[in-house]
Amino acid sequence: PVPERGTTELVYFDHNSSYLGEKAQQQLRELSNRLSAIMSTNKIEVVGYSDNTGEQHYNLWITERRANRVIAFLAENGVEPSVCVAGWKGAENPLKQCSECTDEENRANRRVEIIVR
Repeated sequence: PVPERGTTELVYFDHNSSYLGEKAQQQLRELSNRLSAIMSTNKIEVVGYSDNTGEQHYNLWITERRANRVIAFLAENGVEPSVCVAGWKGAENPLKQCSECTDEENRANRRVEIIVR
């Protein structure tokens, strides 16, 4: 199905990594195919997030790398880079609110959100 405005896809990352695993690559390939139908009328916001471990400057750096890696992968698979808008938030806006997060909670917070605008 063609993604509608406001649709959000989540891509998850390992700790201290911007590497796209096979599952994430397959997810992004499928998304690229669906996005090609709406590129001329929509923007795609790609925003990186981290867990709350590490220093703020590092978390911003790794989330920038994650967002840019996702955009590069989408571009390699047919999505026009000019429709993508990158952002990175570090540990802001966690999916799992926690002060002493479990590994599972941290894993959920290490993500890139891809939002159709």
